[in-house]
Amino acid sequence: MLLAVLACAACADSSVTPDAGACRIPLPIADPDRFVFTPEAEDPFRPMGLDASVSSTTTRGRCGPLDVKAEDLGGSRSFSITTLFCSWGTAETRALAAIAEGDPLKVRIWHFSHIKIQNAEARIVIAVEGRTLWETRVPLPTEGALLVDDFPAPFAIAKDAKILWHVANHGQNSWNFLTLESSTEGECPARSD
Repeated sequence: MLLAVLACAACADSSVTPDAGACRIPLPIADPDRFVFTPEAEDPFRPMGLDASVSSTTTRGRCGPLDVKAEDLGGSRSFSITTLFCSWGTAETRALAAIAEGDPLKVRIWHFSHIKIQNAEARIVIAVEGRTLWETRVPLPTEGALLVDDFPAPFAIAKDAKILWHVANHGQNSWNFLTLESSTEGECPARSD
């Protein structure tokens, strides 16, 4: 099931206009293999940091370097934060490309089923240079799901800007960052009819 969901979502990543010969080509903004664990002293989501509300919604403390890793997930590369023994964590990378305010963005994040949880809420944030780019909350418990969101960039992002990915979660689970990308017009790939 996971493979089918991820494969189907990947199909929608480029759109073909056969008559015009133009396509929307994905433009990666973040590479899951380049994420690293954010040191506690630099984490704006730490309890004494910019967002103290995160610590009040979790119960088992901050995740550590052993709770995060780049891995394959259903044929796609991902960066995971696993909350088996912790409740929240932050990872960071640098933007691979610059985008303008209003450019199209796509986020794809997978989460597995949440277990051992009473009614609660998970908070997922992507921030760039201290500004929230995207945020969602997921009611818990819940089945595994692929979160996909297409939206216009609320502000410009410079190449090499610091991107933070933050997860605050109550249950024992794994969250996998798959995609933060824009798109650009380009020549359609050759067809093999």
